[in-house]
Amino acid sequence: MILPIRSKWYDMIRAGIKTEEYRAIKPYWQKRIEPLIPYAGGKYVFEYLRNGYGKDKPTLRVYGFWDVGFGAPEWGAPADEEVFRFHIIGMKEIRP
Repeated sequence: MILPIRSKWYDMIRAGIKTEEYRAIKPYWQKRIEPLIPYAGGKYVFEYLRNGYGKDKPTLRVYGFWDVGFGAPEWGAPADEEVFRFHIIGMKEIRP
């Protein structure tokens, strides 16, 4: 799955500062992410984080797992609601 993100978050993830990416618990994301949540029990998935929209944008291939919980507001999560959290364990830049 390709997850477009803002430059600020992309740069923080690339530098190893931000270790989670968030998505709101809405029907669009529920359909895509909920089937992946059981993998948090030891199996991991690959996702792609793209700096904006478009095929030519910088992209990271990240490795980790999804769960549900409260995120860090300083990393872009809402302070008062649960979100889907992708915990980044490893990454590889595939398009600088």
